[in-house]
Amino acid sequence: MLELRNVSVRYGAVQGISEVSLIVPTGQVTAIVGANGAGKSTCLKVISALVAPTFGEVVFEGATVTQVPAEGRRRLGIAHVMEGRRFFRDQTVHNNLLLGAYVRLRKGEKKAIEQDVAEIYERFAVLAEKRNAISATLSGGQQQILVLAMALLLRPKLLLLDEPSLGLAPKIVDEMFHHLEDLRRVGLTILLVEQMALLGLEVASTGYVFERGRIVGQGPAIDLLQGGLAGHLSEIYLGRGGAARPDD
Repeated sequence: MLELRNVSVRYGAVQGISEVSLIVPTGQVTAIVGANGAGKSTCLKVISALVAPTFGEVVFEGATVTQVPAEGRRRLGIAHVMEGRRFFRDQTVHNNLLLGAYVRLRKGEKKAIEQDVAEIYERFAVLAEKRNAISATLSGGQQQILVLAMALLLRPKLLLLDEPSLGLAPKIVDEMFHHLEDLRRVGLTILLVEQMALLGLEVASTGYVFERGRIVGQGPAIDLLQGGLAGHLSEIYLGRGGAARPDD
């Protein structure tokens, strides 16, 4: 579904990523793992057009989209759940879900969106319980589920997830990855960035290991977990990546 071809990004004098080439197969979960500052988030931002590459190509469903702006890529079916839980804090959960589908609302898909929102409430019971609550009052884990649901309402072909475990208690992290397992089973194509490498690779079919803006290991996730293709990497990549910071 997606291919990056020799993509490089510079932030002034700083090299963000360098000569990154990767493939995201349709209907699978692909994980990008690595330490903080390895270039993982920059890679997602290139795909969603939040950052322009200084070199290289972005290819989506066989067509080069390197020059397509962020709004255009959303219309193509690329949804990006960014690190930091971006949502409308002064709005209710229900209003946030509707706002998440704004691209479709502009196309006149009101009836279909209502049906999809009903399905979201079935999938995520906590959102159904909190539908009239102001979103800022939700716990960290509930907020993470909300932003995931907002992205799903775009009916994405490709879902980009940046650090979904960040700042969550271990129990909530397990719940979040249970939801990702469900999405994998229904065939949604996901590119997942995760510092907690074991979690990321356990849910993925294919993995890429980033270090200092470059890919230093890649292959089937099971091989990366067992060290077959990345045995030279330190525990910071294939370990638990440190303790979570609970806010639930």
